[in-house]
Amino acid sequence: MDLQHLEGVASDLVNDSLAPSTKRVYAAGQRRYLEFCRAGNLNPFPLTEDQLCTFAAHLMEEGL
Repeated sequence: MDLQHLEGVASDLVNDSLAPSTKRVYAAGQRRYLEFCRAGNLNPFPLTEDQLCTFAAHLMEEGL
């Protein structure tokens, strides 16, 4: 069994199941998170619960 191959197939299935508009929204959120990490000199991965809460607070202060 080739787990790496199966992970690729699973990733393709998820990717193919998303509408283009959903992919754009997810990509925008990812960019926003990475910009937040860059501005705060934070390592974006692995995402911790504390970092997620801080990011959510940041978004709230931006009016989102």
